[in-house]
Amino acid sequence: MDDMGKESASMQGQKVKTMWDVLTSRCARWQLLALVIPCAGIQFCGINTDIYFYTFDIFGEAGVAEDKMHYLSSGIGTTDLITITLCSLLIDRVGRKMLMGYGYLLMGVIMSVLIVMQSGCPPLI
Repeated sequence: MDDMGKESASMQGQKVKTMWDVLTSRCARWQLLALVIPCAGIQFCGINTDIYFYTFDIFGEAGVAEDKMHYLSSGIGTTDLITITLCSLLIDRVGRKMLMGYGYLLMGVIMSVLIVMQSGCPPLI
């Protein structure tokens, strides 16, 4: 607690660093690489691969024309990239607790809407 108090006192008068300041800082270069390389490596473990692999099957069963599936798959990847970028920037400005709270609230609302919509439809099987 004492160390945190000393750090807080030493930070008085300094401007808040932005994302761009961190990315261009020589002091944080190795720490940034230590974060970016494992995160990039996670992309090769197969989690996102499953999402993109099964999209063609899902779109095919939904009745999407085969020549349009590539556009939809690219759209999913683009949406994923935009979401990651926006969340990275928003976490610094808004805070994790508020983003998680709104995220769970939005998921709850969407699931409620899906339940209401599905309750009026006959079962598929």
